[in-house]
Amino acid sequence: MRLAARFVVASWCLATLVLVCAYNGLLTSYVMASNPRPLVAAITDLPSQQSVQLLIDEGRGVDLLLSVIYKIEQKTCLS
Repeated sequence: MRLAARFVVASWCLATLVLVCAYNGLLTSYVMASNPRPLVAAITDLPSQQSVQLLIDEGRGVDLLLSVIYKIEQKTCLS
């Protein structure tokens, strides 16, 4: 009985050590990794970015907002 309890405790400690080390490595890599430059700084930059392709449901809030922004940008470019 004591041998079984020792085996369970040892297995639990080993599993905990492995999980803690893996989590520590994941956090370290997350902190040390360089963050890439964002594609756009604001939603108003989306119509002018040719490298960004959007897939939006027609008639939804985002579609209406981007349509208004695009129309405003077109008016300012033509002026």
